[in-house]
Amino acid sequence: MNTVSVATYAALRKKVEETLLLGRQRIEEAKVRTYWETGRLINEYLQRSENPNQEHGKKIVANLAKDLGFGETVFYRCMRFAEKFPTLAARPKLTWAHYRALITVPDEKKRLALEDKAAKGEWSSRDFEIDTGFDDQKHETIRLKGIDCPEFSGDSATKKADPSLNRRTIQGGEGRAAKRFVERELAHCESIILKSARTQRKEKWGRYLGDVFYVDKTGKQIYLNNLLLEKGYAVRVRD
Repeated sequence: MNTVSVATYAALRKKVEETLLLGRQRIEEAKVRTYWETGRLINEYLQRSENPNQEHGKKIVANLAKDLGFGETVFYRCMRFAEKFPTLAARPKLTWAHYRALITVPDEKKRLALEDKAAKGEWSSRDFEIDTGFDDQKHETIRLKGIDCPEFSGDSATKKADPSLNRRTIQGGEGRAAKRFVERELAHCESIILKSARTQRKEKWGRYLGDVFYVDKTGKQIYLNNLLLEKGYAVRVRD
């Protein structure tokens, strides 16, 4: 094994950064390949089975989930991945988060266009977009229905909405802690489901109300709105 010595801190920092980034990239590539291969194996088995129907497939997935300790959602997602991408091309910039989003796009033309865009670094897997149904998309702000968290911005609108939230609390501990908690919870989730409470009109601050559910790596579905209440990051309100 070749070793590289560094003489200065600047050189050390650069080398460590390069090593970490390369390691992360290899781990992500291995994850993508693993999920694709898992889906391919299951799909191939079901196609060759004597009874290739939907009920048989459900039974096989349920057995795999029970025997291997994974959620059924993980296996179904792998199967869809291998189905939507019969050949897995080498695209280093595409992460599993990208593919998780791509396999939900039913239109093949749009899916391939997004794949190319992501490969060029022009589309982040964290981009949150609502499909309007007219072949265009727009960004919207969602407020979690039925709860109130300290706002992070501390702007005048927030102060007017809830005078009990002082500027120090909003900009400091509580708002920042709630934001970090949500980021940690959603960073490695398998999928996110948004259920909009009002599809035609917004609340008075120009935001849609919604319920957010996410599936963790074990396949368990969690209701984010309620979790924030349980952890003390929010209080219940009537919308």
